[in-house]
Amino acid sequence: MKDLWFELKAMWQRAYRGYADKDLWSIDMYLAQWLPVAIKQFRETTYSVPMGLSKQQWDHELKIMEHAFIAAQHMRLTGVCTCWDSNTFDGVKHDAYWKRRWLYCSRIFMKRFFHLWD
Repeated sequence: MKDLWFELKAMWQRAYRGYADKDLWSIDMYLAQWLPVAIKQFRETTYSVPMGLSKQQWDHELKIMEHAFIAAQHMRLTGVCTCWDSNTFDGVKHDAYWKRRWLYCSRIFMKRFFHLWD
């Protein structure tokens, strides 16, 4: 019963304010889990395109942004990275592919952040 109460409370908080108290315990993973889904839906439904880009170029950049957060999920879940400072990665041997993916894709996300409107 206690678990049911906490799940109902979390559902209400997400409906009311977009996140639950328990999401704040690991907000990095909370964001990394739903941002790729949101960006994909944005890509499939948006009509706006930043000036100077074609629809095809914008779709490509949005796919890159999705991959930033897929890389973040992988890095966080496998312990490759325990912080979001793009220059600091834990462990002597990290997964070079996911590190490169995160560094490249997150730069595109930051470059186009203020273009994510419809």
